[in-house]
Amino acid sequence: MGKAKRSNLLPEIEPALVDPFSKKGALALFWLLARRPAASEGGFSVNQAARELGIMPFTVHRVVRTLEYDGIIRAQGIATKKRFHLAEPKGLMIRWIRHYQIQRKSKLHRYGLSNPREFSSRRQEFLGAFVVPALHTAAQTVFRAGVTNLLTTEGYTDGKGALKLARKFGLIEQDRGYEVLLIEPYYLEVVRRFNKDRSDPIWKSAFAVLTFLDLYHFPLRGREQAEVLFRKTPALKTLGPWAEFEAIEVF
Repeated sequence: MGKAKRSNLLPEIEPALVDPFSKKGALALFWLLARRPAASEGGFSVNQAARELGIMPFTVHRVVRTLEYDGIIRAQGIATKKRFHLAEPKGLMIRWIRHYQIQRKSKLHRYGLSNPREFSSRRQEFLGAFVVPALHTAAQTVFRAGVTNLLTTEGYTDGKGALKLARKFGLIEQDRGYEVLLIEPYYLEVVRRFNKDRSDPIWKSAFAVLTFLDLYHFPLRGREQAEVLFRKTPALKTLGPWAEFEAIEVF
């Protein structure tokens, strides 16, 4: 008996589905949302995304194929000519909101002020040289979309940076409430890329997405501020009407 012919109908072996919102994998999602409508209309290749992001193509491929499985991304073409399209950006954002909550993913350091007047005089220095604005502070100072009258300052830093800043600016650690909130961000790489060149349109848009995600479930007037940022930021408001985003709960 001769050898059986290999069937051309055998399914392609797919990579295992992954969490597309992981620290590393989600970098591709920030990139896709920030460069719409090109990612939706013109499409993109895995190698293009990996090259521009500086990460392994395998990482991008697994995220893309996972979202293709869910219908959020669609493929066109075959083999090396295959291009992907972000078909459901609104669906991607809704799923991300349900998955992500800053209190669960990031480490928060709460502080009071030993000398409020002195800190007020040095606040611009604090935000410009020592931390990257976050939450309400980012909405106000980066995107000019502030709506709350909170007398607070929020910024991203790392763990060692928080301790150094507490000593340098006379911050007093607190269990509840805060005047200064320092955040060790879950999506640190997005913060780093935005901070490298705060005028870069791609990473500024990606940072708007991160700010929106952080604000959405934040307990201190976060949803209110998220709505204003959404309505005033092109990368967000073109996703769809706010009514389709305003009451999403975490799984």
